[in-house]
Amino acid sequence: MNYKKLHQLTAIFSLPLTILLVSYSSLRIIGNENSYVDVLLSFIIFLGFIQLINGLRKIFSW
Repeated sequence: MNYKKLHQLTAIFSLPLTILLVSYSSLRIIGNENSYVDVLLSFIIFLGFIQLINGLRKIFSW
C-alpha cells in the first residue's frame, strides 16, 4: 500500500472514530446544553486520532 493511499485512509477514519467516542451533544456547535469545554474536548480527541493514525502509518510503512 502506498503512502498516498494511507494518507487518504487517515482522513477517512479519523472523523468517524471521533464521532463514535464523543457524544452527539458534545459535537453540536449550536445547542442549549452545549459548552465550549465539550467542543474543545471533542477537537482534542479528533487531533489525537489523527496523530495516532499518522503514527501507525509511519510504523507500518517503515
